[in-house]
Amino acid sequence: MFNLPRLFKKILAGVMSLAAMFAAIGPVTFAPVDAENLLLNFTVLSDTHIATLPEQARGSLLAVGLRDMAKAQVKSDALVITGDLTERGTAYEYDKLGGVLKTFYKTDNLLLQMGNHDIRGITYFGDWRRPYDEGENLFRAFLADTAGIVEEKIYYYKVIEGCYFVLLNTETVENLRTGISAAQISWIDGLLAQASGAGNPVFIFNHQPMKSIGEDAAALMAVLQKYNGAAELFFISGHKHNGFSADTITNDGTLYFVDMPAFGKMPDYTNRKVGSGLQVELYEDKIIFRPRNFVQGEWIADCERTIGLVDGND
Repeated sequence: MFNLPRLFKKILAGVMSLAAMFAAIGPVTFAPVDAENLLLNFTVLSDTHIATLPEQARGSLLAVGLRDMAKAQVKSDALVITGDLTERGTAYEYDKLGGVLKTFYKTDNLLLQMGNHDIRGITYFGDWRRPYDEGENLFRAFLADTAGIVEEKIYYYKVIEGCYFVLLNTETVENLRTGISAAQISWIDGLLAQASGAGNPVFIFNHQPMKSIGEDAAALMAVLQKYNGAAELFFISGHKHNGFSADTITNDGTLYFVDMPAFGKMPDYTNRKVGSGLQVELYEDKIIFRPRNFVQGEWIADCERTIGLVDGND
């Protein structure tokens, strides 16, 4: 008797392989502002919400966006997806997302984190909360298989072109909130002490924004404020499904907060289309956050933001 799930995976892998052959064919889709002086170049997405029926199209949507990135003039140093990777945190949804990413992403580093949908699961008929270990184990397996990342803790970091990329992750099932242990708080404190001495911007990712973290937000904020002024810190989050606007990036000194739109589930309100994310470009004296609809192949120029890196002021 045929094993239909396994047969389906083989067929899908074959289709994906053929698609990959054509993914990078075609004209250049976009270029950095100043390729000659570019120090770091990475892409951020959030809330891809890859799902089963009736939301099957989200996988195809992501594939289109990744093809746009693959044909850029300068390859991204990293692709970061800040949580709610899937709609219900099932093995099937992770398999589907993994197939799309392996086929179409062309960055040197793939950095992924959990969102509330990934860790707790959700049904068609309402909310449910499964044991934390079940959601964590599925995510860990996906992270290892797709990005090659195996860590002792659920939170981790990577240094790319001298810049620290810090991936926080919830340690409890907290409905819509992030649960951060004292150990994780201590870890990020020590990490920021290292990173602030390097003299480069630090990029911290968490699915929920600070206001949605819950009772652990005060302890996390205290650590971030400790290094406010010692380094440019960019706390990048999704979850809220807001669109790009003048308030996408806010700051207190050299501590910046970046609010990502949902890539796959709700339209970016600035253009009423799904498929938006950020292309981030670092130069010697500035960093440029460039909103782009990767599915439509269009910059959202009105919401572009350039931040000077001398004293943390625009």
